[in-house]
Amino acid sequence: MPRQKRWQIKRRLDEAVGACNKAQNHLVETGHDYETIHPDYYDAFTAIVQALELVKDAINNLIENI
Repeated sequence: MPRQKRWQIKRRLDEAVGACNKAQNHLVETGHDYETIHPDYYDAFTAIVQALELVKDAINNLIENI
């Protein structure tokens, strides 16, 4: 694979990691708003944040292997 193509793929994957970080921040803020009112919502937001962390790990592993 040409070097430029690998660079483009890595850049896009870095953007995906950034989007995951942004989504996690929004979910944490929203979950915090519901922590005392609806603990079940808070648990759901926490589960989503944890799942996004797994997605980020997978993306970072892919970046390392390109």
